[in-house]
Order: sequence, then C-alpha cells, then structure tokens
Amino acid sequence: GQDTAGSQRRFEGFIADAMREHLVERPLRGKAVKNRYWTLHGNSALDLNLSEMGGNTIKRAHRGNSDAVVLMLSGKGCFVTWPDGAWQKNIQVPWRDGTLVAAPIYWYRQFLNFGDEASRNLTFSAKLLVENLGIRFLDQMENDLPEIRKIWSKYLGSG
Repeated sequence: GQDTAGSQRRFEGFIADAMREHLVERPLRGKAVKNRYWTLHGNSALDLNLSEMGGNTIKRAHRGNSDAVVLMLSGKGCFVTWPDGAWQKNIQVPWRDGTLVAAPIYWYRQFLNFGDEASRNLTFSAKLLVENLGIRFLDQMENDLPEIRKIWSKYLGSG
C-alpha cells in the first residue's frame, strides 16, 4: 500500500508482520514513540494503530472519540486509564506481551514501559466509524499528571 499525502495512514489488505513493520517517529506522542495507522481495504469502521515506545519511557496521555482495545505485543509495563477530571477513578493494569486492555470512550489512556527494550502494541478502535459520522475528537496531555510519576516510581521500586 501507499501512504496518503501528509499522513501516517496506509491502506492495506493485511499486515504481514507487526513486530517487523516499519514505523514512523511520532514525537507528538512522546519520547521514542513510533507508530503507523492502517485502514484495511473495504473496512469503514475498524481503525488499526501499531505503536512502539522506547524502553523505560512514558507515552503521553491521550483520549479519543471511540473506545480502544489494545493488544500488548511485547514488553512490560503499566496501562493507566481514567475519566477526564476524575483521577480517583483510575484503573491501573500491569501488562506484558499478550495482555489485552481497553479504554472507555473519552477516557485518558497512558502507557508506561518499565522494560529496557522497546515495546509494541496494536490498537483496535472505531475511530474511522465515528469520524465518518462527522465526529472528530482527540485530546492529548502535554505534561504527565504528578500521579503518573508516582505510579512510575512504585513499579520501579524507587517510591
């Protein structure tokens, strides 16, 4: 497939090898973050996003206009999700390769990679379906909440 002009999206019939797929630097998402988006041919609902984050890093918190189901393909860390303005309702899920996590619609989600190696995940969402309905929404935090740093310290044993 080919990239559409000025975007990270590719239109494909399949993804041959998610662990070896070339990804594009995405500094907007955080230090050492890369990703690629796919639309599978004939699909108007499902959006795929393959993402990689460097070892010992925190990906920026973000929320979107649809639910997201994330399959952790490699690495180890913690997935944290919470509703806007309600950190006290946060959910923390330690992950490793093979873990499946989900973030409800409009909830922030953030990934913490505790391993020395880069980790990859594959996200499935209905972003395309929602956008086809004319609803566009993406919100990303520029700075981590102080509570995220506390979780980081707790899991690394320095807090």
